[in-house]
Amino acid sequence: MTQGKKVFDDQGGGTCHGEAAVGTAIAPMLVCVVKKPGADNVAEVIHNPPSAISKAGMPSFNLPQAQMKALMAYLASLY
Repeated sequence: MTQGKKVFDDQGGGTCHGEAAVGTAIAPMLVCVVKKPGADNVAEVIHNPPSAISKAGMPSFNLPQAQMKALMAYLASLY
Protein backbone atom coordinates (compact mmCIF):
# COMPACT_ATOMS: atom_id res chain seq x y z
CA MET A 1 0.00 0.00 0.00
CA THR A 2 2.99 2.31 0.31
CA GLN A 3 3.12 2.63 -3.48
CA GLY A 4 -0.61 3.48 -3.60
CA LYS A 5 -0.19 6.14 -0.90
CA LYS A 6 2.70 7.56 -2.91
CA VAL A 7 0.53 7.73 -6.04
CA PHE A 8 -2.24 9.40 -4.01
CA ASP A 9 0.20 11.97 -2.63
CA ASP A 10 2.14 12.51 -5.87
CA GLN A 11 -1.08 13.17 -7.80
CA GLY A 12 -2.34 15.68 -5.23
CA GLY A 13 -5.02 13.45 -3.72
CA GLY A 14 -4.32 14.72 -0.23
CA THR A 15 -4.53 18.33 -1.35
CA CYS A 16 -8.11 17.90 -2.54
CA HIS A 17 -9.46 14.92 -0.60
CA GLY A 18 -7.47 15.46 2.60
CA GLU A 19 -4.77 13.49 4.32
CA ALA A 20 -5.83 9.83 4.34
CA ALA A 21 -8.71 10.78 2.00
CA VAL A 22 -11.03 11.91 4.80
CA GLY A 23 -12.56 14.63 2.62
CA THR A 24 -12.37 18.42 2.59
CA ALA A 25 -14.59 21.36 1.76
CA ILE A 26 -13.61 20.99 -1.90
CA ALA A 27 -13.59 17.20 -2.41
CA PRO A 28 -15.46 14.24 -0.89
CA MET A 29 -14.20 11.60 1.47
CA LEU A 30 -12.77 8.56 -0.29
CA VAL A 31 -12.57 6.30 2.76
CA CYS A 32 -14.40 3.05 1.92
CA VAL A 33 -15.36 4.37 -1.52
CA VAL A 34 -13.93 1.37 -3.37
CA LYS A 35 -15.77 -1.01 -1.04
CA LYS A 36 -19.25 0.45 -1.61
CA PRO A 37 -21.70 -1.22 -4.00
CA GLY A 38 -21.24 0.09 -7.52
CA ALA A 39 -17.72 1.30 -6.79
CA ASP A 40 -16.18 -0.87 -9.49
CA ASN A 41 -16.05 2.23 -11.69
CA VAL A 42 -13.88 4.27 -9.30
CA ALA A 43 -10.78 3.78 -11.44
CA GLU A 44 -12.71 4.95 -14.51
CA VAL A 45 -13.94 8.04 -12.66
CA ILE A 46 -10.36 8.85 -11.68
CA HIS A 47 -9.19 8.30 -15.25
CA ASN A 48 -12.12 10.05 -16.95
CA PRO A 49 -14.41 11.90 -14.51
CA PRO A 50 -18.02 12.45 -15.59
CA SER A 51 -18.88 15.98 -16.68
CA ALA A 52 -20.43 17.05 -13.36
CA ILE A 53 -17.41 15.88 -11.39
CA SER A 54 -15.02 17.42 -13.89
CA LYS A 55 -16.87 20.75 -13.76
CA ALA A 56 -16.56 20.65 -9.97
CA GLY A 57 -12.79 20.67 -10.42
CA MET A 58 -11.66 17.05 -10.65
CA PRO A 59 -9.00 16.61 -13.30
CA SER A 60 -8.54 13.38 -15.20
CA PHE A 61 -5.57 11.20 -14.31
CA ASN A 62 -4.01 9.02 -17.00
CA LEU A 63 -2.11 6.70 -14.69
CA PRO A 64 -0.29 3.58 -15.83
CA GLN A 65 -2.18 0.41 -14.93
CA ALA A 66 0.26 -0.52 -12.15
CA GLN A 67 -0.14 2.87 -10.48
CA MET A 68 -3.94 2.78 -10.77
CA LYS A 69 -3.97 -0.72 -9.25
CA ALA A 70 -1.76 0.48 -6.38
CA LEU A 71 -4.00 3.51 -5.86
CA MET A 72 -7.13 1.34 -5.76
CA ALA A 73 -5.45 -0.96 -3.19
CA TYR A 74 -4.55 2.06 -1.07
CA LEU A 75 -8.08 3.47 -1.22
CA ALA A 76 -9.48 0.02 -0.37
CA SER A 77 -7.29 -0.03 2.73
CA LEU A 78 -8.82 3.17 4.08
CA TYR A 79 -11.52 1.76 6.30
